[in-house]
Amino acid sequence: MAKKIKKKKLKNKVITVLLYSFADYSHACPMIRLISPLTTSCMKGRLRVVFGTEFTDRGIYVNLDAIKEADIVVIQRDANLFTSAILAEARRLGKVVVYEVDDLLIKLPNSHPQKTGYDESAQHIINLMRRVDAITVTTPKLKEQLLKYNKNIYVLPNYIDVNIWSGSKVGTTQGRDGKIVMGYMGTPTHGEDLQMISPAIKRILQKYKGRVIFRAVGCITEELRDMEEVELVQSLVKDYREFASMFQSNHIDIALAPLVSSPFNECKSSIKFLEYSICKIPGIYSKIAPYAESVTDGVTGILANDDEESWYKAMEMLIENKDLRLKIGQSAYSEVKEKYTVQKNAHKWLNLYTDLVKQKEYFRNAPVINQMAIRTRPPVITSKVSVIIPVKNGGGQLRELLGRIRSQRRVQDVEIIVIDSESTDNSVQIAEEFGAKVIRIAQKEFNHGSTRNLGAREASGDYLVFTVQDAMPVGDYWLYNMICPFIEYPELAALSSRQFVKPEADLFSLWLNESMARLLGFENDSIYTLSENSKRIDWKLFDSTTKRRLTFLDNVSSCIRRDVFKEIQFSPLINAEDIDFGVKLLERKKTIGYLTSTGVYHWHDRGADDVFKRHYISTKAQIYILEDDLPYFFNINDITLDSVIASIAGTYDLINIAVAGLGHIDLEPVTAIKTFINALKANMETSPGRIEKTLEERGIQGDDSLNSLLGQIAGDIVLLPEQRYNFKRNFIIPDFMDRFGNFAEYLYCKHHTLKGREKDFISCIYKIFAMTAGSALGTYYLEEETLNRLSPRLREIDRLLGEGVCYFLEDRQMQGAAQSPNLRCLTG
Repeated sequence: MAKKIKKKKLKNKVITVLLYSFADYSHACPMIRLISPLTTSCMKGRLRVVFGTEFTDRGIYVNLDAIKEADIVVIQRDANLFTSAILAEARRLGKVVVYEVDDLLIKLPNSHPQKTGYDESAQHIINLMRRVDAITVTTPKLKEQLLKYNKNIYVLPNYIDVNIWSGSKVGTTQGRDGKIVMGYMGTPTHGEDLQMISPAIKRILQKYKGRVIFRAVGCITEELRDMEEVELVQSLVKDYREFASMFQSNHIDIALAPLVSSPFNECKSSIKFLEYSICKIPGIYSKIAPYAESVTDGVTGILANDDEESWYKAMEMLIENKDLRLKIGQSAYSEVKEKYTVQKNAHKWLNLYTDLVKQKEYFRNAPVINQMAIRTRPPVITSKVSVIIPVKNGGGQLRELLGRIRSQRRVQDVEIIVIDSESTDNSVQIAEEFGAKVIRIAQKEFNHGSTRNLGAREASGDYLVFTVQDAMPVGDYWLYNMICPFIEYPELAALSSRQFVKPEADLFSLWLNESMARLLGFENDSIYTLSENSKRIDWKLFDSTTKRRLTFLDNVSSCIRRDVFKEIQFSPLINAEDIDFGVKLLERKKTIGYLTSTGVYHWHDRGADDVFKRHYISTKAQIYILEDDLPYFFNINDITLDSVIASIAGTYDLINIAVAGLGHIDLEPVTAIKTFINALKANMETSPGRIEKTLEERGIQGDDSLNSLLGQIAGDIVLLPEQRYNFKRNFIIPDFMDRFGNFAEYLYCKHHTLKGREKDFISCIYKIFAMTAGSALGTYYLEEETLNRLSPRLREIDRLLGEGVCYFLEDRQMQGAAQSPNLRCLTG
């Protein structure tokens, strides 16, 4: 049964909120939306606010380390490569991520001066909205516009902080030579709004010449600029506290808040109504959302239509009637003070954030992983079982596999389907000898998804078992043990069984097998799905490890119910078709199983160049299919393709020198590992020239397969020693050391001696380097692709790294594959 996880009690927990804003925290937007509500006195002892961005003379510093201690990460307004990195790290650490936005930034009107900039970042904003746990917005209208990107949107209206707006006096003072002051405040982004009422203002100033002044703060139109009765304060004060102080000192009698009717403006908040009203200033507002929903016409303000006459009459009415001005100003003040202060509404942020943290705990419990208990074991499986095997020159391994399948016990009816891709050996004859149904396809037509679909269509079994030509069942009850769980669990859609590695396998394969088992964490036969009450949970929000577990299916040894396969088939992928199928199952809330008690022997003892290619391709596949977040590490740190290649080449040379320095390998694993690591670190401290000289003088060769592959990747790029051996900027070395550390831990626990495995130990070092470099290059490729910056050179490297791993080798086939959205990221 599933382990019961006790939910943490959050009643007395201080929630740490980490804020990332790309506007200074003293500015209006961060202050109004986050700082004021989160730091008001009622939050003391309940919320702790930490700032994730620091504004320096050299630019903005983004602190990713702070995410470790946070409960909630809030990203405000802007989205860019930095926010992608923030999201990736927060998701990796399982933190709640909230996107806070107060404008419809993805649909700015053409007249908006910031439209070009936000149009360029619109896709970043959309991607961010789709992947966060929640979005907080200012108005219901804005929520409606964004619901297509995320269903978890919460309206937290703007409120006024009385500690900031504390110097309020009645606005209708006529304090300057007895003249009435009409005021407007707004950034230059509101030029079109002010332009709408400029003709009405001009008429008022002409009618009441000498009696009325128009004071514009931050924005003015050409029509009004040179009028004698117009006063212009050139720019708004960016510090919100200073702005509030400045505004209150202006003694405005009538405030204006025009908004041109548009989807963008209708999503705005009524912040000007709050700011005018807390100062007891009567205002005239456009009769559209947000003001039409906040202002009671004639009571807490005047609502005007978007035409000159309506605005003219409203201004005229308030100029002529001082009592009305006083009454509206006082009524608006009373209403705002009663309903719309931060001090009375900050608990809404606390309640929401507390709920989100609780939901995250629930989210962590949403995956249901139960131990599989098989109580129903029939004497014989009477249902027909079809075993489907893609084959290319299977040879002796295929013969042994088919023999083992035919010797399976307690399974009455076994059908074998072989799909052969132009084998040049006797694979077809071997298959026919064992009674297999053979389907011949051209090599160029092969891909892992479509080929298996073809085999399944030709199969007639109730259960479809998929395996590969170089796998070997661990015993004669492999098929029987694969089918029994489906009888016990009618809800089970598909399962896979363990890949075993024999003790005589190479160290790298043994370590990888152990690492995969640790990653999956299945200690027993298990079934896994999402809980029944998890309908609102988007599986894409899980961290990458959880997603990998919940979607795990392995076509080296898998079984799928036929009726499930009729509903869901493999995508036409050249790689990771089983992961993709697992994703489809999870999306439909279907149950998957994994058997540790049975499986097949399967491993590849191939060269380091093959490891490089496979990890390059599998990294791309996993990120793309599982929709993992890209950290945009390379782009944020200005790492170019030359820099990537320099880091790979420099690390390789460093490893070559360290390996050459091992000499006679100590048979004690601890000593051998320490000797290698010490040599590696020592050479990192030497000068670039010295490293180059050491390589030349000692004639160090390295790994033959990697020499060839890395030479092809580098091509005609010329790397200076200062680039190649700049280990302070080298990002490959830390990842290599992390993986090598995991390998060392495995070696300590599982092997007491390296006797007979000296060469294997060296080979493993190079393969760990290859998997590190291949994964890094695969991530770099995807970053460049998402930014539409794929260079011809990078495309050529992508083609090179696909050769020999996948069957799509011809340019025509590669181009055809690239047309499919599912293949685009896998083939380049």
